[in-house]
Amino acid sequence: MKLSEDILVLMQAFLVSITAVACAQVGTPSGGVVDEEAPIILQISPKPNATNVIGEAGGGISVTFDEYVNVKSLNSQLLVSPLLPQGLQWSMKGKTVNFVWNDELQTDRTYVFQFGDAVSDIREGNAVENFIHAFSTGDDLDTLSLSGYVVDVFTAQPKSGVRVFMYDFNVSPDSIFHGEKPKFVSTTNDEGMFCLNYLPSGRYKIMAVDDSDRNYVWTPGEGLAIFQDVVVVNGDVVLEEPLRMQSTLEQAVKYFVKSSKDSLGLVNVVLSGPINLTDQIEVGGNEFFYKNDNLWVFAQENSFDVIWSGNDTLNINEIEMIQVESLKEVKGPEGKIVSSKNAEFIFSRPIDSFVDSLFNVTKSDSIKMVLDSVYIDEVDPFKIVLEGDFARGSLFELSILSGGVVGYGGVQISDTARFKWSVFDKQSLGELRVKIERNGWLELISSNGLVVKKQMLKNSEDVFFKQLTQGTYQLKWTGDTDGDGTWGGVDLRKWQTPEPAKIMSSQIKIKADWSHEIEWLD
Repeated sequence: MKLSEDILVLMQAFLVSITAVACAQVGTPSGGVVDEEAPIILQISPKPNATNVIGEAGGGISVTFDEYVNVKSLNSQLLVSPLLPQGLQWSMKGKTVNFVWNDELQTDRTYVFQFGDAVSDIREGNAVENFIHAFSTGDDLDTLSLSGYVVDVFTAQPKSGVRVFMYDFNVSPDSIFHGEKPKFVSTTNDEGMFCLNYLPSGRYKIMAVDDSDRNYVWTPGEGLAIFQDVVVVNGDVVLEEPLRMQSTLEQAVKYFVKSSKDSLGLVNVVLSGPINLTDQIEVGGNEFFYKNDNLWVFAQENSFDVIWSGNDTLNINEIEMIQVESLKEVKGPEGKIVSSKNAEFIFSRPIDSFVDSLFNVTKSDSIKMVLDSVYIDEVDPFKIVLEGDFARGSLFELSILSGGVVGYGGVQISDTARFKWSVFDKQSLGELRVKIERNGWLELISSNGLVVKKQMLKNSEDVFFKQLTQGTYQLKWTGDTDGDGTWGGVDLRKWQTPEPAKIMSSQIKIKADWSHEIEWLD
């Protein structure tokens, strides 16, 4: 008798696992082996894909596992379609979990229970992935499906383990942005494939989220992919185009970290993060400059507010007063530089004026060099640029005599500032020619991930990257299909998928005195 019971249990487990294999026919909670220690479903009632299930209040689902399990965060992890206002209650006896509904189920409806990560083993905490159970309270079960792939927007590599959310087509993007839960959910496999099952015919919105906090809502900082078109499900539908996932940034709280001002009216504010294009800064009509995490205000008024619109406000009268700092050189050309036409110098205070006759440049043979021009950078007031014939292969020394640079408020450089640098000779540099018939932009990226050069593409003309130091580079293309002059990334509130983009999978090795030519994306 015991042998017969064991055989029956094994047969039930085998049937459960077989049913979970097919995409459009998945009816059994996979309970499938996520890894060797994940719980396995041995028995479940009502049976998978059952019809004419009695939907009286107090009914439920009984699941027996092959090991002892935990049930956690059921209220946040469980998704039921159609919605159960009171959710499910659960109790445990041995290795069997009973989930009970307190609402009366609707008649002639397919019910889909998606348990998320709610059930896991006791020892390792391995969750039963894709734990889905479906049955019908009528004669028929919804059996339509939707499948597709999720890939990285730049590399086209599959994105595994991300959640795919399905909403009714008339749910607004703003509602989704503010946390409306999806109607159906699936998870991508190692190949980036997903399959949504037990669907009724209809029209739907689809998106994918790297749901790291497991709350069924996109949170800034999580990867996001949007399928821009409404999807019509009238059978077993396969999306022809993949969902392209893009990384997103966390929406950090923005505030003023610290601030100071001196008696000459220069205000420095340290920010909690860089100012971006969507931010607005108001400084009472005064001149200001910002770079990275710093904001400088050239205060002409004695009383005004510094306003980081929508984020933080700082009253000028509340800012700590400090002594006027001396004007010093901060950075000049270091070692060998690529440019033979100009050299840039950074100072500790915004530059008000300079005396170019006090700028002395000599070559390695101590011959004084005549500069073509000296000017303050239009974008960065801390920077002075020297233009001249800085011959390749030569060593240069700049001496800026006392009084040669005057900072904001009349502070002058008091000691002689000295800089030494050399320029790469032509034989030490290489160049790259790229044939590419696309619109948008082409970026050349160094091995450390920095953008070396960026060039707009037009009229299918070849792109030349010249005067490159030896090393390894990659190319990145971003398209401009809407012609607005920028690359548009993923945007949930606009329900906007990223414009086309690509990062070259292979690397380009640039050698000295070589001219490289490649064709890409043709």
